[in-house]
Amino acid sequence: MAYFARYCTQLPDKNRIMIRFQPYRNLTYTEDYWCLLMDGLNKMADIVESWIGQLSQVDAKARRAAVQALGKASDTRALAALIARLKDTDDTVRWMAAEALGSIGDARAKDALMAALRDEDDGETTRWAAALSLGTIGDAHAIDSLVAVLKDEAHESVRNAAVIALQQIGDARVIQPLIDTLNDPNAGVRFEAAQALAKLNHAAGRAILLAHFRDGPLMAHRVLAAIALAHLGDDGGRAELESALTDSRWQRQHDAIRAALALLTK
Repeated sequence: MAYFARYCTQLPDKNRIMIRFQPYRNLTYTEDYWCLLMDGLNKMADIVESWIGQLSQVDAKARRAAVQALGKASDTRALAALIARLKDTDDTVRWMAAEALGSIGDARAKDALMAALRDEDDGETTRWAAALSLGTIGDAHAIDSLVAVLKDEAHESVRNAAVIALQQIGDARVIQPLIDTLNDPNAGVRFEAAQALAKLNHAAGRAILLAHFRDGPLMAHRVLAAIALAHLGDDGGRAELESALTDSRWQRQHDAIRAALALLTK
């Protein structure tokens, strides 16, 4: 949601600087409301405490604004308050809190984020944000929780986020789960796993990518592996795609291969 600033007002409590915003998307011009000023006030040392206090507001819109501001501030003083918001009654506040904890990047949030990731009663978006934040934090203790997502999670967006997180953590233990994810039922997740293996450039991951684009059982597997290797700078991946253009067995896939090559030249 984007907002247009109309005017600022300093409340009697100097620590609570507020700004009135006029919504201009998805709301009528009469539905304006109060939210915290997020830009230009970071220089005020005590504003973080005001944002933390705003988390107790009844209005969910005010809580959302406070969570977003605290994530932008990346101040560890907000850690406990944001962890508590992972249980907020508003689903938007919950996923924004998970995202904000990643922005702060403090490993003390990992247990709460792993719990949110495992909570099947929580929304898809909150679990997605929790997975990404665990990757941003980069603590290897999260690996088992993220690997479990790759095996059991129904939503591909959450599995995709788990792949990204495992690649960011970068521990050798993530290689085999990423290799296994090359067989994920969703093409986007398979592609993300191939990209992650290429970026990690681990011997086992590189070997499986080479095997996939040379002898993979499906054309899609071969193309994904070739793109991943080519993005890594492996000329063999690009050469494999170019060679496929002259192979009659790949005739029906030539348009897709040309599109992949065009992507690699950008």
